[in-house]
Amino acid sequence: MNNLLRYSMSTLISIGNGARNSILNRLDPITWNKINNFGICSSKTQRGCRAGKNKQRNIKTVTDIFDRSGIKFERGVNHSNLSPIQINHNQGGNLIHIACNSVGSSYDIGLPRTKFASWNAWSINKKTTSLVDLVIDKDLDVLALQETWPTGTPRDDCTLADIKSSLPNFAIFNTPRGTRGGGEIASKTFLTEFSSLLECVLSLPEEVVITGDFNYHVDVVDDRDACAFKDLIDEAGLQQHVSGPTHRSGHTLDLMLSLKDSSLISDVGTEQSLPSDHYAVLCTLNFARPAAVKQRLRYRKIREIDIDEFRNDIASSEMYTHPGTNVNELANQYNSILRELLDAHTPVTERSVNVRPMCQWYSDSLRSAKRHKRRLERKFRKSKLEVDRQIYIDACRSYRYALNESKRIYHNDRITGSNCKQLFRIVDSLTNPNKDRVLPTSKSPAHLANEFADYFDSKIQKIRENLNSSCHTELSVTLVDDCFSCFSEFKEMTEDKVRELIMQSPVKSCSSDPIPTPLLKKWGLTTVFQSC
Repeated sequence: MNNLLRYSMSTLISIGNGARNSILNRLDPITWNKINNFGICSSKTQRGCRAGKNKQRNIKTVTDIFDRSGIKFERGVNHSNLSPIQINHNQGGNLIHIACNSVGSSYDIGLPRTKFASWNAWSINKKTTSLVDLVIDKDLDVLALQETWPTGTPRDDCTLADIKSSLPNFAIFNTPRGTRGGGEIASKTFLTEFSSLLECVLSLPEEVVITGDFNYHVDVVDDRDACAFKDLIDEAGLQQHVSGPTHRSGHTLDLMLSLKDSSLISDVGTEQSLPSDHYAVLCTLNFARPAAVKQRLRYRKIREIDIDEFRNDIASSEMYTHPGTNVNELANQYNSILRELLDAHTPVTERSVNVRPMCQWYSDSLRSAKRHKRRLERKFRKSKLEVDRQIYIDACRSYRYALNESKRIYHNDRITGSNCKQLFRIVDSLTNPNKDRVLPTSKSPAHLANEFADYFDSKIQKIRENLNSSCHTELSVTLVDDCFSCFSEFKEMTEDKVRELIMQSPVKSCSSDPIPTPLLKKWGLTTVFQSC
């Protein structure tokens, strides 16, 4: 007992309540190490620092609930003071619900399971290419990102549009925090708030997955903050699935939590090749993966039309044998007869296709580089040597550079070889994440069209009124009440002139056209004119 250090309660309180930067209120290193060996205090992890920066703290109190010499000390969450946290299930809220058909032991082994990943990206502004590559390479169904650092302003549009254009089959749920700060909170405060959140979340009847960068060194046995956190999740009936380092410093910071009696999470692993100081944590969720996003297509097999038979049917139709006597009758015959003939020769076909990721810049050289990277990764995981780790890291950097360069060249070639209209579409796809154009709600399409017409009519009237009220200068043109010029007749159009105008028009078609414009211009134009 000669090495036992004795401090009174008032001495410890004065040390804990003293100025943080005052050297007089800190223990000397020898004394600190001795107290650390007795288990009273230790070097703690500062939440909010990159990978949990180790920092010597002032002694606040002796924590945890334990009995030493008949004296009980209490640490952690006071469950009598918990206040409920409101759970927001709406899109953009703090919970995301994933519908699943079967979980756990009732899961059918023959069905593909949901692949899930969590990654602390440390800003995704210039990492969208690596993000998309991760989703495609691992065939992910759900990806949870932390520290994406969005601003909630139009500055995020390019990043979101880049992801959506490459992953059109994914929905993005994004809640911008606005600033990068806000992570540095006391461990006790975090545990209190996290305990309140668990109390609300675990009351839900669904399965729960809690994942992210918790910034606790759960791999360090004598880390007091980490032990308090592990005690909290153990009391809440949760289990932690990640083992091994998830950060370049070698600590386990990124976790996946689920209920102890649940078999929801399996096959947990990490991906170390991403451009962040954190690794991505991968796992399999034991329920059927979400159904593929479908897109309904309606089309006609125009190339399979027998052109000679199609022309003969036009020539033998009423449009040729009994043409109308006026323009209205001819227009009605043109619309109805051509539509009927087109439906007879090539009816509309419908089918659904799966919407898949779009990465046209992915080349054979990138596939070769990825295979080489994977070989080096397997070698490093097997040998555990530092030299193999450095070689693998260099291969990852080379692959990311090649991936970004291939994407840059692809978009550069698209822009260089485009006309004005194509350039507008390319820029719009790269900068505008909101592709869906939603019309205002209305009673009927006719009512909506009339509302649009009334709006523009009133707008033109206001512009005219403003021009009349603001124009006070004398006009150089003499205004008269009567006009003596008249337009009394139309010049007769020849067949060649009409054909020329049609052939010079753009090749555009819509569902309202009785016959596709390319078919009309290429094969049916002569027969139609002969019949009319």
